Parts: sequence; C-alpha cells; structure tokens
Amino acid sequence: MRLSKGFTLAEVLITLGIIGIIAAMTLPTVVKKYKEKQTIAQIKYSLNILNNAFRLAIADHGDMRDWKYIDNLEEPTNRKIFIDKYLIPYVKGAKVSSQESYDCNGLGYPTTSPPRQPNGNITGMTSKTFYPITLLNGIFFYAASTDNNGNMTIDVDLNGTNPPNIFGYDLFVFILEREKNSVYAVGHNYENPMTSCTKGNAWSCAAAIIKNEYTIPKNYPVKF
Repeated sequence: MRLSKGFTLAEVLITLGIIGIIAAMTLPTVVKKYKEKQTIAQIKYSLNILNNAFRLAIADHGDMRDWKYIDNLEEPTNRKIFIDKYLIPYVKGAKVSSQESYDCNGLGYPTTSPPRQPNGNITGMTSKTFYPITLLNGIFFYAASTDNNGNMTIDVDLNGTNPPNIFGYDLFVFILEREKNSVYAVGHNYENPMTSCTKGNAWSCAAAIIKNEYTIPKNYPVKF
C-alpha cells in the first residue's frame, strides 16, 4: 500500500505566510477601489433623489421660479419653510433631524470631528441656520446658504454625521438652480472643476468626479 505524501508543517506555514504577504499588499487597493465606487454610487443616488423630488414638486406646484420663498432663501427661516414644503414630502423616508442632533455643534457633527477641508482646516459649517434632513439610508442633506445668484446650496454627507466629515471624501456640495429647475454639483459649469477641488477648497469635487465620467480624477486631493 502506497501512502500519499502530505505537506509538512513548515511548508504549510510558508504557504500561509506567502498568502498573508500577498493579501497585505493587495487589500488596501481593493478597499480603496471599493470606497471609490461606493462614493460615486452615493453621489449619483443623492443627485437622483434631489432631482426626482423636485420634479414631483414641480408637478404639484408649477415652475420652480414661481415657488414661495425661492427669491429669498438666504434667510434661514425661509429655507426651512421651503424645504418642508418642496423637498421633504417628496423624498420617501426623509425626516428632519432630531432637535438634539440639530443643536449638537450646530449641525449634529461631534465636536471631535466637525466638517473639514482636505487640508484639515475646519470649515464654517457649524451654524444653526443650516437645516439638516436625514434619509433612511443615513445620508444627511442640509440646506445651506445661497450663491451669488440666490441659488440655494445643498450639502450632502454620505454617511451622516459619522467621521471623517471631510469635503471631497464624504461631504459634497450641490446647488439648486431655479432657472433650470434642477439640482447640480457645484462647479458643473466650470471648464475644469478640479480648480475648485483642492486640499484648500473642495467645494466642486463632486463636479470633478462627474465631469471625469464618474471616476476619481488622478489629481484628486483626497485619498480613499
């Protein structure tokens, strides 16, 4: 009777060691790619949620340019009334964040991890004049201020108030353009959105990703 020769303990350990080295080398890349794809998917989802909601609101209330308060959204009280009437009723599962969350550091962010630019600078987004809205999947919308044309910006935190709360990583900025009855990524009309997607100013990073055919640009300021 011939006995088949098995692996020795040393051979098994060497094989496991090689597998461990390969895994250690490839796992960060796999995780990075997964995070990038997840972020891109959530940006698409957030834009669709907002635009679908406002399309439904337009069907009920007519052209956006005729909506109440659309010409005075710089006033925080008006933004709240506007969002309560024209957005929340049209987003399934949307709800206003709890008062406790709203009061915590202004927007619900923990004091240990407030919103930051990629270079680490804390942004000025801790005012209670912002109006946060939570979705069932944890995405956190908040109506911010307005641009020079009076269009309301809508900041989106893809993982709610959880860290790292960094613009270009889990925080992105959209804008409601009333003349076009649509929501876009801030900087969508720039020839090169990457000029405003830097370590010091990541406001147009969503536009940079979208304009790059929904892929992360090579010179993107944030590492996933």
